[in-house]
This record gives sequence, C-alpha cells and structure tokens, in this order.
Amino acid sequence: MRLHQKRDHEGVTFPKFTCTYCQKEFVSSANIARHVDSIHKKEKRFTCDICHEGFLGRWEVQRHKDQKHNAPRFGCSTCGKRFKLKSYLTRHEATCSTEARIQCEYCDKIYKSELYLKEHIKFIHSESPKTFVCEHCGDSFTRKFALMRHVAKVHPGIDK
Repeated sequence: MRLHQKRDHEGVTFPKFTCTYCQKEFVSSANIARHVDSIHKKEKRFTCDICHEGFLGRWEVQRHKDQKHNAPRFGCSTCGKRFKLKSYLTRHEATCSTEARIQCEYCDKIYKSELYLKEHIKFIHSESPKTFVCEHCGDSFTRKFALMRHVAKVHPGIDK
C-alpha cells in the first residue's frame, strides 16, 4: 500500500526489475525472484508436513491441508451436512432446504433452488442440440451423463 501511495500519488519512482520470461515489472529483486520461481520455474518450495506433497506457496499448502487432511469444520444449520471449506458450505446453503419449492414453468418438476431450476431449464427445455440418443427408445439428451442416467433408470439390465 505504501509503495502504491508513493508511486501513484506522490510521483516517487522505483527501480524496475523486468522478468526476462514475460516482461512483467517488479519493484524489488525479491519479488521478481519469487515470481520467476513460482510462475516460470514452477519450483515447489513448500511441502505438506503430512503427506509431503509440494506446492508453490504457503497459502497453497494451507488450502491443501484444509481440503485433504482436516476434518470438516463448517456445518449446515438446516441439514447438518459438514464441509471442509466455508465456500462449499455457502454454496450448499444457497440450495439447502427441507422442502422443494420452485416449479418449472415448462413441466411438473420442482426444485429446491433457483440455481437447480435454471440448470434444468438450460439442459432440458432449451434449444440446445440433443446429440446423445438412447439406442433403446430414441429419447435424446443434451449431455452424455443424462443419457447414461436415463439408460440406468429406464432400461436397467440392458447391456450396451
């Protein structure tokens, strides 16, 4: 912040260190060295003390440990489901409900969230080409996994 203030608002100039790989400029040799190591050399200087996997920065090690090694810390107040990251809980809470409440205007499907309804409309009722066709009944789908789900549900036991 002080650098920004001095450079952009007080007219102070600093020596520039230019990266020879991408021409990005830095105000210190330490900053350019860190940039080159992490971006261009992909040097993984930090390791997880649990599994010894290598990472470019300390924050990546912490994120890795939060996701892979730590027990879920964040719980949904509606259903009790637990998540390792707060961002996962936040996304879940946007759709979590004890009852479905939003009906599709094109069919009788009901969804718990606007997000799921929008995805449903996009892939079921949109004009997207339905390129995945069931060889057993001719129904068509916009996504391969939807065809696979259909075959498993509607035509169980039929081998492809």
